[in-house]
Amino acid sequence: SSGEWDIFLAKYTHEGVKQWTRQWGTPGRDEGLSAAIGLDGCIYVTGYVSGSLSGCRAFGGNDIFLSKFSTKGENIWTIQWGTEDDDEGRGVTVTSEGIYITGFTYGNLGGDTKSGKSDIFLTKVNPAGDRIWTRQMGTVETEWGNDITSDITGLYVTGFTMGKLDGKEAYGYDDSFLIKYDFEGTMLWLKQWGTSGNDEGSSIALDSSGVYVCGRSNGNFFEAKRIGKDDAFLVKFDMEGNHLWTNIEGTRTNDRARGVTVNSNGKVCITGVTGGTLNNKRKYGTPDIFIILYDSQGNKELEKQFETGGFDFPWSAVFYKKDLYITGDTSFGLDGKKNENDNRDIFIFKLRLQKHNL
Repeated sequence: SSGEWDIFLAKYTHEGVKQWTRQWGTPGRDEGLSAAIGLDGCIYVTGYVSGSLSGCRAFGGNDIFLSKFSTKGENIWTIQWGTEDDDEGRGVTVTSEGIYITGFTYGNLGGDTKSGKSDIFLTKVNPAGDRIWTRQMGTVETEWGNDITSDITGLYVTGFTMGKLDGKEAYGYDDSFLIKYDFEGTMLWLKQWGTSGNDEGSSIALDSSGVYVCGRSNGNFFEAKRIGKDDAFLVKFDMEGNHLWTNIEGTRTNDRARGVTVNSNGKVCITGVTGGTLNNKRKYGTPDIFIILYDSQGNKELEKQFETGGFDFPWSAVFYKKDLYITGDTSFGLDGKKNENDNRDIFIFKLRLQKHNL
């Protein structure tokens, strides 16, 4: 271990056999928050560090980092940047144009001037690890970029804002947003939505029919009605940013969608946590993991709730062929596995969904 918290990257086969693990960090607290794979198979990891990574210098507070690894786990390069305040990389995507990172900054990043308390940022990095540019935007309040994805037409970013992004209407304390940029960081369109309470876009995915954003909400928005305290949501927009449909999932307690993925047949899956019982499913502990599968029109096809009796949090989901992979952390143990210490363990599990025409 390099410090209090370290970043790690692990590679597994599709059958769950670990190939290798890489661990790196500073003497303080460091965390990897997002990873993406390039066309050449190289892996890019972003997050934050609280000190100086090997070969890098610290700027102050928490800094953003981006590390590139080969398919064999060799570290090709690592870069670190930030301001004298806290900054985090929270999402990364790779295109033929370059590597793009989003997150938040509490300072003036890349020569831009801070708008408020914290701003969304978008940074472009080339395959050699050179930062090309940074775009920073926000309001007089707090904004975070939580996730980013891309297609051949541009970049899509989601997160939350406490103000009026680009002059849009603000609905409540926190609003969700979806922004499309071109590959040079010019904003093409922006959508902001929410309730009178707390709302946040957590994860984003897309296919040829539209863009999917999941997260949490605290009231009524679009055509959806509030169920409990915090609800999980999935919203679909078309490629021009027009709202198509919204699904709300929840209980009387707190629920949240943390990851969304879509496959080539238009099947969409969200994963998250629930503090109650979804549609009379058995409750195992607090909170429970859930997955919900939809078709491209938002019709629910499958819902599962499962857990260990401890605290379990899924962070990400991805389709591969007819299987669904979910990763996160657990304080107890999943599928009969035991937690090996008093802290939290990492998990990855595979679900085979062959009955649902994937």
